[in-house]
Amino acid sequence: MMMMKKIVFLVLLMPLTVVWAEGGLCRFEGVVGTEEFIACMKAVYEQLQTQQAKIQWLEEKNKAPQKKAQQAKIQGLEEKNKASQQQIQAQQAKIQEIEEKNKALQQRIQTQQAKIQEIEEKNKALQQRIQTQQHKIQSLEEKIQALRFFRYVDNGDGTVKDNKTGIIWMKNANCAGEKNWIEAKQWAANLRQGQCELRDSSQKGDWRLPTKVEWEAMLDNKYKKPALSNADETGQWTEGNAFTGVKSYWYWSSTSYSSSSAWYANFYGGDVGKYGNTFKNYVWAVRVGN
Repeated sequence: MMMMKKIVFLVLLMPLTVVWAEGGLCRFEGVVGTEEFIACMKAVYEQLQTQQAKIQWLEEKNKAPQKKAQQAKIQGLEEKNKASQQQIQAQQAKIQEIEEKNKALQQRIQTQQAKIQEIEEKNKALQQRIQTQQHKIQSLEEKIQALRFFRYVDNGDGTVKDNKTGIIWMKNANCAGEKNWIEAKQWAANLRQGQCELRDSSQKGDWRLPTKVEWEAMLDNKYKKPALSNADETGQWTEGNAFTGVKSYWYWSSTSYSSSSAWYANFYGGDVGKYGNTFKNYVWAVRVGN
């Protein structure tokens, strides 16, 4: 209606000479009447409205497939995006699972490394202990090797071994004091562990007096008062090397000379002699070596 009013207004302002309506709906030549012109313009307006409706319908018809295609495209893109999101979520879940497994593996590796470190530290301590023991063993072997060249070796149990003769001597050379020959032999026969600092598990009957030959093998007449060498035979005996309490006097032997006399060792001068068995001399016992 507003459009029609505009048309009429325009027509009233212009001279009514020639009006041409597209499509041949109205055609005038010369001066036309107002009613005729209005009727023609109304018809033109209606035709225009029809054309506009058709155009609108065509536009909508043309727009619908595009919209549908766009919607389909959008839907397809959304589905692809959804699938991508699902794929991404699956990948993220897989990555998370791998990370958790890797974390568990790292923890296991750390635990194993801690165990390895602990074992290495224990092994290091053990190696140090082994080295210490080896040093001790080497030191003992060196001492043993050195002792092999010693004549007298202290056994550490109250006894001393004579490597030259193989017999065992009491370390204490003055435990019994002075006795006559019969008393000396009896005392030696009754000697055992627990007496005279003995810790050698010896029993009664193991000990005896040295023979004349054993005394002769022990006496060293290079020295006087007493006629006894030190442990490695490099000098004269001194207290504790390897014996204690050695007297520069006479010691009974187990060898008799006659029914009334027996042999003795003279540590004053370094020889042997015979003496009446009722007299008193010092006592120093021996036993078989082992």
